[in-house]
Amino acid sequence: MLHKFENSELKNPFNPLYRYFIFEDNFKNKLKINSLKSFILKNEKNIIKKYKNEYDDFVKKSQWVDGLTGLGKNSLTSRSPFYNLLDFKETNHLKSIIKEAHNQFLNEIDLTCSDSLFVQCWANIMRQNEKITKHSHASNNWDYLSGHICVSTKKTYTHYIDPFYNQVFSSKNEVGKITLFPSWVKHYTDQVKDKEERITVAFDIRNEESYRLDVFNTKKYHWKEI
Repeated sequence: MLHKFENSELKNPFNPLYRYFIFEDNFKNKLKINSLKSFILKNEKNIIKKYKNEYDDFVKKSQWVDGLTGLGKNSLTSRSPFYNLLDFKETNHLKSIIKEAHNQFLNEIDLTCSDSLFVQCWANIMRQNEKITKHSHASNNWDYLSGHICVSTKKTYTHYIDPFYNQVFSSKNEVGKITLFPSWVKHYTDQVKDKEERITVAFDIRNEESYRLDVFNTKKYHWKEI
């Protein structure tokens, strides 16, 4: 499903002019949900521990904590700059799913992309009373698309915020749902009320030019071509 957001009728020359899209589909039948959930939970502590020193050094240099998500320094989310979930054989199938969703998105808005695509990908685990606070994934105009896949979720929504008037589009989190949106769109989630973990796979996509010109050479290895 494609959701279109654009300015209403302009009333004067100083009104904001904008248009963007959010794409949603469900890939539950292709996602190996149960094994994906088990793999993320099993490897959570190992990933957090493995990259602790790199994380501590990075925080000292950049004041990074958790990507402004509010999940804290001991979260799996806080390690997202240091590993790529697509490196594991158990998650390798996500490459084709992300690419398929991307191509469907572009087809629906009559765009074509002949570029190679590069992805960084990580997992988020939220437990009872936790939530993701308002943030975006973009830092400049080179950023392209971001997205997430719902792996385990119950009675929560992700909320996307209009860039000018703070109007909110609320999307129900459903197992298997994949959502793609411009990286600059700010978003946040509901607080988890249940004891069951809320697990998502999040990712950023760059086109070839963005990857080539805006990603530091020392970080290019972190992005995987799909």
